[in-house]
Amino acid sequence: MTTRKRLYLIDGNSYIYRAFHAIRNLANSKGFPTNAVYGFATMLQKIVREERPDYLAVAFDTKGPTTRHAYFPQYKATRPPMPEGLVPQIPVIWDLVRAYRIPVVQQEGIEADDLLAAAAHAGLAHQLDVVLVSGDKDLLQLVGPHVTVLDTMKEQRWTPEQVEKRYGIGPQRLVEMMALMGDAIDNVPGVRGVGEKTAVELVKQFGTLEELYARIGEVKGARRVALEAGRENAFLSRRLVTLDPEVPFGVSLEQLRPQEPDTAAALAIFREMEFSRLVRELGASAAESASAGEEAEGLRPHAERPARDYRLVFTPEELAALARRLRDSGGFAVDLETTSLEPLRADIVGLSFSTAPHTAWYVPVGHHYLGVPAQLPLAAVLDALGPLLVDPALPKYGQNIKYDALVLARAGIELAGIGFDTMVASYVINPTRHQHNLTELALEYLGEQVTTYKDVAGSGKKQVSFAEVEVEKARDYSGEDADVALRLTKLLAPKLEELGFHALFYDLELPLVAVLARMERNGVCIDAQRLRDGSKEADI
Repeated sequence: MTTRKRLYLIDGNSYIYRAFHAIRNLANSKGFPTNAVYGFATMLQKIVREERPDYLAVAFDTKGPTTRHAYFPQYKATRPPMPEGLVPQIPVIWDLVRAYRIPVVQQEGIEADDLLAAAAHAGLAHQLDVVLVSGDKDLLQLVGPHVTVLDTMKEQRWTPEQVEKRYGIGPQRLVEMMALMGDAIDNVPGVRGVGEKTAVELVKQFGTLEELYARIGEVKGARRVALEAGRENAFLSRRLVTLDPEVPFGVSLEQLRPQEPDTAAALAIFREMEFSRLVRELGASAAESASAGEEAEGLRPHAERPARDYRLVFTPEELAALARRLRDSGGFAVDLETTSLEPLRADIVGLSFSTAPHTAWYVPVGHHYLGVPAQLPLAAVLDALGPLLVDPALPKYGQNIKYDALVLARAGIELAGIGFDTMVASYVINPTRHQHNLTELALEYLGEQVTTYKDVAGSGKKQVSFAEVEVEKARDYSGEDADVALRLTKLLAPKLEELGFHALFYDLELPLVAVLARMERNGVCIDAQRLRDGSKEADI
């Protein structure tokens, strides 16, 4: 038995509006609304990556009147204008469709729904299974053998059986139901006073409008009066809601074969919109595709990234050279590796520093495993680097640098001169984003996937302490953290200026890092007796 190939047809307008209304209060750090773009983008990701269509197209409406306006000028006259927040998103959505290299089906004067019907008809003629991607109930009339409707927002696939289960009638009778009940959104008049329940009952009993009005005497009372008064509107409405598969389609089947997306263009849009999850997913997909291609050609997969110079510091001479470099740097990024996520209980395993992009030094002091190289004592390292760390005139940068400050304080070093915190800067730039960790920031602003803690230490029962990680792996992991923090600092600092957040960040948020660190170390004084008394009063 030959497996039929699949044609996916996306109802573009339906998805744009549904996404806009379903996702609220979503904007990037510049205040640009992104809800419709995000909803449309997730739908595209799902179709392209999960469904893997053999043929694919998206249909859009055009501005201006359509063939239906010729015989009913009031068609869709009650629709409100496009929401103000949606207008600027439309060009971005078009750019996204172009980035995915998806063919667009659009004809002046012809509605997208009719084009979808024509495309579905053509697909069936070529022995294809057709999937209409939409949440519009009007397209359910097309459901039948080898034609389904996929609603990705509700994770629902409409088959003939599901249509009948939902409405009580088959897809081929839906136009009769819609003709009787009308559609207020599209200004389809229908029969006044007839809703879905009544319309379904009448269709079940009579089947078609012709049969209903031929046997109108079987309908009694007010329902008959309403049907007789609305006869003309009923037939007009059926004409309005019936999709026309004979409209000129204008695209050959071969033109609907999917192409490889322009990943760089799509990623640029996702970064501009600040869709970090989509950046991560598309970036990972592109990397997998590249690796698969290289393996097929007998080549070793490799990650495309600039050459990095991450060094280990083992000797007093290397430590002295690092100290000189940090002193002359004008500011450096710092990152500590420790034995615990709780800074007030953590011991230092290693220290990383970066003074220039793609460079870093890792000073291991607490690794212990069989065959570990000789390391410098922590005391000697802090003697050499401590004066630089406590110098308020020498800026230090980091990601969540409060953690590093607390760990250093536990070791007797009062970190001073905190010049930038990339996590805090990310929050100031966009407080609505859910994640401000280094992985997300590197993806969004640098387009890079950084090594994670699990990559070097494992996870679950197999996870080891960082002290058991080989120093070479620790160097690459920790050095990358310091390097990325430095590069993010150089990117986010001017972005704060551009957005007008300089005073908020440097005068309020950044000074709070040191204040909060002192509070965590010192704790909070409480009146124990007053607290006990309050507890008794509350215990009614």
